[in-house]
Amino acid sequence: MDLDRVVNGALWIFNNHILVFRKLHVGEDPVKVPLRFSTFSVQEHDLPMGLF
Repeated sequence: MDLDRVVNGALWIFNNHILVFRKLHVGEDPVKVPLRFSTFSVQEHDLPMGLF
């Protein structure tokens, strides 16, 4: 239950770097797991009307 909450929870950041991780399947080689993608959002302020 706690592992699912951590993996499926909010974005994890350490020292201003995004941490990308996922749960390994039985027999899966951790060296061969591609960690190339992560979903995140960016908050912008004072954008001109044409850039919304």
